[in-house]
Order: sequence, then structure tokens, then C-alpha cells
Amino acid sequence: MMKQQGGTEKKDDGDASIKALLAFSDRELEGKGFVKWEPYQHPDLGEVEIGGAVPFTENTPPASMIDSLLELQVPWVFELAEKLPRLSIREVKTTDLGDGVYRLEVWIENGKYLPFPTAMGERNQQPAPAVVLLEGENLEFLQGLPRTPVQKVGGMKVHREEWLIRSASPQTLTLRLTSKNAWGDVKTIKIGG
Repeated sequence: MMKQQGGTEKKDDGDASIKALLAFSDRELEGKGFVKWEPYQHPDLGEVEIGGAVPFTENTPPASMIDSLLELQVPWVFELAEKLPRLSIREVKTTDLGDGVYRLEVWIENGKYLPFPTAMGERNQQPAPAVVLLEGENLEFLQGLPRTPVQKVGGMKVHREEWLIRSASPQTLTLRLTSKNAWGDVKTIKIGG
């Protein structure tokens, strides 16, 4: 067993959160945030004590504090909203490989600070992944799928997807990036001719 240095034992004066609640009740609520404990004869349980923190005292500020709290909180909420993920199609590159085959490379950018999804969202598999839809007529997909999920794009990062497609004739393709909560984008791509 090790000796403790420093000498004095710590004295337990009670739960610090209860002390803080009582001080807040006295200072801001004129003592109305806490009901003094009193004995009570319960019909089933016998003698018990009732009292303690008034419901919602611990998590709901009094009306007199709302304006000052909003003054502090609202700008922060708007700042946070500015940092939410925003996905867009940054660049599209097509390469004609001959015989009606094309390589299509797409770079998807998250131009905001927070990743898509956040770490907690990734853990909970929420929100659903963003989806890239490649639409055209009579396309044959040699590599990749017409509907491609984009699972993750870091904050201020770019994610690359690639397809090999065959088209018998020149056409204009539509590339759609959709997301339930990280915006989206649409681009058109001409292949052939």
C-alpha cells in the first residue's frame, strides 16, 4: 500500500452539483428552485420524505434569463450552421477510350468545416449516405453503378468516384448528387461527338 503525499484527507462536503443548484435557486430563483424535504405518510410505502429540486429547475432557465441566454446562444447556432457539410460536384473529367467506352471521373467536395457524416453520424449510420446518380440513355456500366452511395467526405475534403461506361451514340448525361441534409448538385456531361 502506498502512502499519500501531502498530508490532509479530503473531506466530503456533499455533491457539488447539488450545492450549485441550491446556490442558483437562492441567487436567481429566490429559493423557489428547491422544496425543503418533509416527512410524508404514503398510503403504500409508509413514511417517506418528499422534496428536492423543483421539476425542470436543473435544465430550464427562468423566463428572466432567456433574453441574455439567447444573446449568447443564437450567434453560436448560426456559426455552427455555417459549418455544416455541403456537398457539391467539384470537377468532372471524361476520357474517350474508344469504341464508345468512356472513363468518367467525378470529384465530390465538402466545402464546409464539418465532415459528412459527423463521427457520431458515422457510428449511428445516420444520415443515409449521399448518392451520385448517373443518368443517360442506353448506358452500359462496365465499372461502377448508376446509383453510387458516397459514405464519407471529410470537412474541406474531396472524394473521387469513377465509372467506365459504354454508349452507342453521343449524348448528354446528367450527374446528380443528392443528400438529405448536405445539399446536393447537378451537372450535365457531353460524351461522344
